[in-house]
Amino acid sequence: MNTICLTDDESKRLAQLKSGDEFLIIRIVKDHSSDQLNCSYVVGQEIGVRETWSIRIGTPHVYVYKSDGIDNRWLREGKRSWSSSRTMPPEAIKRHLILEGIDCKQVQELTTVEWLQVGIPTSNWEAIKGKGIQGVIDYWNSIHAKPRKQGDIYVVYLYDNTPESRASLTKTPNFNKYHENIEIEVGDRLGYYDLWKGKPLIIHANPYTWIIKGRVK
Repeated sequence: MNTICLTDDESKRLAQLKSGDEFLIIRIVKDHSSDQLNCSYVVGQEIGVRETWSIRIGTPHVYVYKSDGIDNRWLREGKRSWSSSRTMPPEAIKRHLILEGIDCKQVQELTTVEWLQVGIPTSNWEAIKGKGIQGVIDYWNSIHAKPRKQGDIYVVYLYDNTPESRASLTKTPNFNKYHENIEIEVGDRLGYYDLWKGKPLIIHANPYTWIIKGRVK
């Protein structure tokens, strides 16, 4: 069975839904090297949900899920912490989605409804809405304007290429320690390139995203 890893916020939102409820997921398209953007999921497919998990203390075959609000006191002895969704064994999967639609949009094309459906906390929405589109921009950049390793390079996915969005990158912890802007001569011209921890830093503005719509099984 194909699976998808959810963030803790997404898992918590899913855990509050019942069978038949709609659930929307947005994922950044990480490979922009081809004109043909192919999603690994198919409409009509059932996919298993991987989420942050652990094992209940004293019961080696009973899995527990962070999204269910389990107290850390009940986690396995010797490791009272949670394991990443990426490490969840297939037999621990208990939630499933039936895919009903897959679309590809650039982040600036997302609608207000889609922003709410993908989990902007409703407690924050009024403040975000009060700032207009800048509130959405700030929300996106607060999550994605942080260098992440992808193969031998680092990538950042900004909402747009404005000075304000690029300034969000400078708020990353240890920015001055890890970031370099170097000058390289290419032919008869000089080019300026960003590095992060000595590796190329690629900055994507207005990235493509997969809009994955499903219903809780």
